[in-house]
Amino acid sequence: MLATLFLCAPQTDAYADGAFGGLSLDQSGGFAGIRTTTTVDTDGSFAKTVDFRGKKKKTGKLNADRLDALKTAVAEVPWLEIPDDSKSRGADMYRYDLKVKVGGKAYQKTFDDMSMGSFPKSFHKLMGMIRKVGAK
Repeated sequence: MLATLFLCAPQTDAYADGAFGGLSLDQSGGFAGIRTTTTVDTDGSFAKTVDFRGKKKKTGKLNADRLDALKTAVAEVPWLEIPDDSKSRGADMYRYDLKVKVGGKAYQKTFDDMSMGSFPKSFHKLMGMIRKVGAK
């Protein structure tokens, strides 16, 4: 009987508690002043634009495994523990503006390379995954 109840129960999204609602990362600055914008939608569609002496845009769709890994990484970040640090510490550092929707909430974090050093490992893992979006 218990098995019957389980099989008949409505199935929920695996990320119901941390449902992924998309993300956007703007990276600017650095020595060369390159600006990169990466967006990923809930279905895995992405766009990556690099603006350095002319814009180059790449679009595509993450495969299911990469999308699931990204969703999991987003859900693992303790968003309320990540400070918003909009102070600039140096002319040649990268500045980031990350917008994420997860669990029905939107988070926006502004930071630079130096402040990111104190963020949790789960955040660094997510940033690594976002930077690889659009790479072969």
